[in-house]
Amino acid sequence: MKIKTIVGKKFDELCFELASNIIDSNYNPDIVIGIKNGGDIVGKKVFKYLKMSNSRLKYFTISTRHKSTNNFEKINLGKFLQYIPNFLLNIIRIVQIITYEKLFDWFKFKRKYDIDYNIDKELIHLMHLGNKKILIIDDAIDSGLTMQYTLSNIKIKGLPRPRKKSNEIKIAVATVTYSNPIIKPDYQLYNKTIIRFPWALDVKQK
Repeated sequence: MKIKTIVGKKFDELCFELASNIIDSNYNPDIVIGIKNGGDIVGKKVFKYLKMSNSRLKYFTISTRHKSTNNFEKINLGKFLQYIPNFLLNIIRIVQIITYEKLFDWFKFKRKYDIDYNIDKELIHLMHLGNKKILIIDDAIDSGLTMQYTLSNIKIKGLPRPRKKSNEIKIAVATVTYSNPIIKPDYQLYNKTIIRFPWALDVKQK
């Protein structure tokens, strides 16, 4: 298991590389959807690059958050983590991912979610028209449960009207951390790699 800290210019380069991979595959989406919070940040950057060759490209955001993430924010864990040496932070990250992955593999353990059901009405309308190429972007896939939930909701709420062609949906992420997630992306830059993004609680503040 590798850990990379990608902030500043490196983060911009990561988003550009992900966008380039999508463009090189000749997939030209009509709609880009970012999953809050991290996926929305990556999504908007990738969208900016994709829009250079498609001015009609539209961007939307949907939200699916782990309750544990909200709890960490409430206790302001980020300030505490600033005082922990980087090598210990790396160990904590690796142990966390390995623990969740083992629990998931053994017991189909599922983390709890805070769900935002408010999918944009314009997005639903466009999906009902059918024949849309839709790109869903997240920062990372762990077990794949977040992406599975997202796909299910998009397919149900955006089901094309009768006699309309189906929508084509693809997934792009920066990294996959689990060895065998239940959903695998169409585009990814890293595998079995934990990325410490600019918004991570354990990013050292200068």
